[in-house]
Amino acid sequence: MESIFEKHVAKWICETGENHSHAPVFMKKFNIEPNHGTLKLYVTGLGLFEVHLNGERLDDIFFSPGESNYGKRVYYEEYDITDNVHEGENEITITLGNGQYTNFTVYPTMEKDGEMIEPHRYQKNDGKILHDGIYGKKKAICVIEEGEKALLVTDESWLTAEGNITFNSWYGGEDFDGTKELVFNKNAKVAEENKVIFTKRFFNPVRIVEEVKPVSITKRGDSYIIDFGKNGAGVEHIKLETDPTMRGIKITMLPCEELTEEGFADQRSSTQSWSETRGCTISDSYTVRGTGVEEWHPVFCYHGFRYLEVKGMPYEPKADTFTYLRLMADNEKTGTFETDNPLLQKINDMTDRSIESNMFFAFTDCPQIEKLGWLETSHLMFKSMAYGRNIKSWTEKIALDISDGILPDGYMPAIVPPFQLINGLERDVNWGGACIMTPWYAYEFYKDKKVLETCLDAGERYIKYLEGFEQDSLLEGYSQMGDWGQINENTPTKLVENCAYYLLLKTYAKSLEVLGKDNELYLEKAERVKKAFHENEVCYNKETKAYGNGSQASYGCVLFSGIFTDRNEEGAVKGLVDAVKRADYHLTSGEVGLKQVFSSLSKYGYDDVVYKMVTNPTRPSYRYFADKNLTCIPEYWNYEELWWGMVRSRNHAMMGHVKEWLINGVLGVKITEDGIKIKPYVPEGTTWARGSFMCHMGKIEAEWKINDGKMVINASAPDGIKVEICEMGSDL
Repeated sequence: MESIFEKHVAKWICETGENHSHAPVFMKKFNIEPNHGTLKLYVTGLGLFEVHLNGERLDDIFFSPGESNYGKRVYYEEYDITDNVHEGENEITITLGNGQYTNFTVYPTMEKDGEMIEPHRYQKNDGKILHDGIYGKKKAICVIEEGEKALLVTDESWLTAEGNITFNSWYGGEDFDGTKELVFNKNAKVAEENKVIFTKRFFNPVRIVEEVKPVSITKRGDSYIIDFGKNGAGVEHIKLETDPTMRGIKITMLPCEELTEEGFADQRSSTQSWSETRGCTISDSYTVRGTGVEEWHPVFCYHGFRYLEVKGMPYEPKADTFTYLRLMADNEKTGTFETDNPLLQKINDMTDRSIESNMFFAFTDCPQIEKLGWLETSHLMFKSMAYGRNIKSWTEKIALDISDGILPDGYMPAIVPPFQLINGLERDVNWGGACIMTPWYAYEFYKDKKVLETCLDAGERYIKYLEGFEQDSLLEGYSQMGDWGQINENTPTKLVENCAYYLLLKTYAKSLEVLGKDNELYLEKAERVKKAFHENEVCYNKETKAYGNGSQASYGCVLFSGIFTDRNEEGAVKGLVDAVKRADYHLTSGEVGLKQVFSSLSKYGYDDVVYKMVTNPTRPSYRYFADKNLTCIPEYWNYEELWWGMVRSRNHAMMGHVKEWLINGVLGVKITEDGIKIKPYVPEGTTWARGSFMCHMGKIEAEWKINDGKMVINASAPDGIKVEICEMGSDL
């Protein structure tokens, strides 16, 4: 189908020169006749763009057009600008930022004295490029249309100038020079034509969701340390009162998750640094114009941070000088969880904050080190996300990323959009299998067949691709991550990947059934995998009836996937409980096994065991994080130790499966085939819990209270929805 840009023969226009660090501005003046009709602006830019009409921004969106597999699909914005123009001459400007599109390894983004140098700013560049077209030089395309007539299109008649943003990096930060004057003295360059699918943005954009004021401002030497109280994701906003004597002063800001022992910015957890810093930093800077009240925040990058070290301030910051603009995909908050158990409430809140910190155009792994859409969390964390936010359109976008990301041979990258392939961590069935599992969970939760249809071809091709790694009907040596993030255990990767393989086959068969297609081939294949699984000594010991190496994840993966035989189900449940007890109720599983351990324990009536694991006072446990006053979930259970010599992120969501259990277990609400079932688990000393979420049935609400040793349960669901209240489980 012909796009609006092709219809009017608009051309991509691109930056001139080889200095890719700055943010170029493109400008065009155009005339509007009296009594004009409805005017529409269609515009996009790569990597990122902002558009102004007669000096005014047209929206409050961050990081348009939204990330995608740029060699295949580019999103665009549509604006009704009828009321934004006036009779006579008007002016439109488009400013372009680098985003993920202008990658350092391809297009250097640091220049000094005309020569490219290694960046002193942090860059994520330890991966390899999967295919051409995912990166390029910054460029823009737009059309202004009145009815069927084009009033303006991008072409070589547009003028360009180097803007006030003198440096911008998706990872390393942004510099803004308020003293710089824009001089439009060059014509834009027409970029090489590339055929892509132009798609109007249908998913929620990134916006400011909270404005946070500092809880403290402390002077340290020549710096000021701003503490915003909680870790998160976003940008700092600075408001200055200036005069001409301050013109040219450069204020530098260093965002960080932690402080050094001396109280200065410690960016090691944000820059993938070794125990001794490698010299790279994340920083923003603002050069003062000196013309009165000045306000600024970065527009082409964001950070994961709690603290801000500020250097070069011309005066002591006031309470309103700095504000934390917390950003995320503007997915509506539709879920709640509250309880009088302060520990569970704190764990819930830090989990929610970690999820929201990583809810951008993909479900990112962290808002600082990588900002990449590792696929496994899109299904492993699906319910934990959906219980808090409406992620329907967001998941539809991820489904398109999956469909666009799969390669012709059926290889499904671990990351989509596939901006980087991290060496040695580029394939695993729990990552690639998101092409089947994520659409299925979206269908279950929202009853939306569209996502199943979007990924149906990718699922079939991926299964065929995996067949090439089979030996005796089992995957052998394919998966590289296994139970990633496990601690004090070494669950066999062969078990983890083949439990997942079996689950993929069964789930794909269910997807086909929903869409009215034949699924016998996949059901039969799943049975062959199950039979081979029980014949393989790594996966199952016929003499002892033990699965894997007896770890928590060994049993959790078996029970969750359903690969067990009927005669082994009871023994597998006992094996899981015994494995937890052997670890003295400590968590040992990584991000794959943990969801499956929690879900299996809860399914078989062992919520009390989950509660002991979650609230264990010693590491590893969620309580340990809470007692350390962390406000987000760190990357690993042993976050205080170095990982391969590196300090790692303090804001990951991959271990956030406790959120799903709080709703399903403590609140006790589970979605069934024809309604909801309520069976709360009541921890000792807890007297009430309440919560809500939105799903395909509408809004579901539940509350329980303990009065004089008796439980009262209140629940509400839309008319026609069956609500079943079961006998509770408790520690009373």
